[in-house]
Amino acid sequence: MQANRLYVVAAFALTWFSGNGAAAQNYPTRPVRLLVPFVAGGSSDTIARVLGQPLTAMWGQQIVVDNRPGAGTIIGTEIAAKAPADGHTLITENIAFAINHGLRRNLPYDTFKDFAPIIMLARQPSAIVAPPNFPANSLKDLIALAKAKPGVTSYGSSGIGTIGHLAGELLKMMAGINLTHVAYKGGGQLVTEVLGNQIPLGVMGLPPAMPHIKAGRLKAIALTDGKRAAALPDLPTVGETLPGFEVNNWIGLVAPAGTPIPVITKINADTLRVLQMPDVRNRLSALGFEIQGSSPQEFDALVRSDAEKFQRIIKDAGIKAN
Repeated sequence: MQANRLYVVAAFALTWFSGNGAAAQNYPTRPVRLLVPFVAGGSSDTIARVLGQPLTAMWGQQIVVDNRPGAGTIIGTEIAAKAPADGHTLITENIAFAINHGLRRNLPYDTFKDFAPIIMLARQPSAIVAPPNFPANSLKDLIALAKAKPGVTSYGSSGIGTIGHLAGELLKMMAGINLTHVAYKGGGQLVTEVLGNQIPLGVMGLPPAMPHIKAGRLKAIALTDGKRAAALPDLPTVGETLPGFEVNNWIGLVAPAGTPIPVITKINADTLRVLQMPDVRNRLSALGFEIQGSSPQEFDALVRSDAEKFQRIIKDAGIKAN
């Protein structure tokens, strides 16, 4: 069904572009800078590099991946906001793009005025994981354990205000439990700490956890997504125990505001073509990504909806950015 959806969206984009593409006939005219507001090796970086290869071949111009991590994606995102709006600077954003709107005061950019969403690339399911010797094997077990010993069990995330942190706080509120949050400096450190049994629980993206789950070095307890992951179909979601719980992460492609609509449409259509390539789909699916594809309008609506949703969670949980 998802593959059919990609073809429908691609057909729409290509039809629109055929009548409005004069301004984008020569795009791109030089190498395209693809900013990644995270360190190399993470999920957003992985997708950028996987997509960059076929787009380079398709466009005849090099896709240059430029990692600009820091300040919870704000450093790289500010660079993108101030870049020329000609399609030659793009950025991969994840859910932090929506979260920061409600978490951070005095952002050096306007989330909705300074950017033009292009396409939602993929969903990145997040999971609650633990070392193999953790006494709980299910979410019900975990809730019972936390209620028996309030505040004793801790969980880690990749930082204050990250998707893992918000998922953990929403779990606490909906389950009526007390877990102690520990913020790490990134997903890599979080994985290492859970693997080393330095913290009993971690809420992290499924792609970096997947190899360790398959090897038995991590135990997956539940997914935070609204549906089960194709890569782990037997792993229940949190919502199956706590109806209404749903915290989804995504990765998308964004351009500076003012980028010509025909250029946006061309990037969208060409990226959809790349997402349909079997080798790209297979590589990303094996890592635990769920390929999506969307129109620019659909992606914009998603960002706005998530920004509103997470602003409520941030307020209710009393989360403050460092």
